[in-house]
Amino acid sequence: MNSLVTLQITGKNVKRFVQSLYKRGIRFYDLEEGVSSVVVTVSFSDYQKIQEIPTIYEIRVLKYQGWIHVKRLLYRYRIFLLSLFLGIFLLSFLCHVIFQVQIVHDQKEMRDFLAEELKKRGIQKYHFIKTFEEKEKIEADLLTKFRDKLEWLEIERIGTKYIVRVEERKVLEEKEENIPRDLIAKKKGVILSIQASQGEVVKKVHDYVEAGDVLVSGVIKNKDTIKDYVAAKGQVFAETWYQVQVEIPYFHHETTKTGKKGKALSFQFLSKNWKFFSSFRKTQDKILFSLSNPLLPFSFSYLLEEEVVEEDSLYSYDAALLKAREVALQKLMDSLGKEDEIIYEKNLKNYEEDSKIVVEMFFKVKEDITSYIATSKQEESEKFDEAR
Repeated sequence: MNSLVTLQITGKNVKRFVQSLYKRGIRFYDLEEGVSSVVVTVSFSDYQKIQEIPTIYEIRVLKYQGWIHVKRLLYRYRIFLLSLFLGIFLLSFLCHVIFQVQIVHDQKEMRDFLAEELKKRGIQKYHFIKTFEEKEKIEADLLTKFRDKLEWLEIERIGTKYIVRVEERKVLEEKEENIPRDLIAKKKGVILSIQASQGEVVKKVHDYVEAGDVLVSGVIKNKDTIKDYVAAKGQVFAETWYQVQVEIPYFHHETTKTGKKGKALSFQFLSKNWKFFSSFRKTQDKILFSLSNPLLPFSFSYLLEEEVVEEDSLYSYDAALLKAREVALQKLMDSLGKEDEIIYEKNLKNYEEDSKIVVEMFFKVKEDITSYIATSKQEESEKFDEAR
């Protein structure tokens, strides 16, 4: 990379001075003549020779090019660059130090036990982060060594924090517990279907039931005699009812992804953020890799960008009604189970209020209303005696 210097030479009869420079072996890469000045471009070594020549002419540097320009920039911003590199080094160092180990378990004894075992293996506060292979080896070692105590173990790293999730091994009893219970309705409705694999069905399809009503009893009777108490099992679907109200403003802001993606770098200092090599004007970003630490006021991130288009518009009355129906349906579906389904819908009323439309909708739902309640043998016996 050639180091060049562009000079402006000013003075009386400046051409004569330029000619004298040429005779001294100074090479000109460019020359522009003015009225009382000349702009020339020379190599940095020739510029140093010119500086040694005694002269009455004014010689002013206009710009540096090439390696000398880079060197001058590095020197000018040396403090900033040194601070930046030291900051990156410190940030990288701190990102490889453990600042917290969180063990997720409800028993203190298990948490203390795991904390001690992890400490023996180097996973503790202010120690270096383990590699993925080392972490996998520690997990396998703990599960193998304490197979009678641990059912499952996972060590997850989130930044400078380790989250340890563990499931304690429990010895299963040879006989499965069979606590007597009734299958009851968890809400009111009209029964659409009943499936019972154990217990005595006490309701029929098309029966109206209230919350808490027994649908499949765990008390097995033969005429006037209680024969057994079992754990009722089954599934009951009923027609249930919902009324949903939603409000949709006529004015709305919409963000749409275009499908175009790119990569970018981000530097954040305090509350300010700068992006470099970004390909789009508006984006939704996902952090692929980040160098950050809560102790430092800055961070570096490698981002995946997705281009988005933002648009402000107004719904028409019909479009607002359609949007309100979509929102009401989604709102209801979010509250239902996977096997539940909407079987009927009706728009009860809609009206305008404060630049928005308010819609009230009625829904019939085929919903699983299965719930259970333990039965007491003594209470059931007393009830049965009273009924007799």
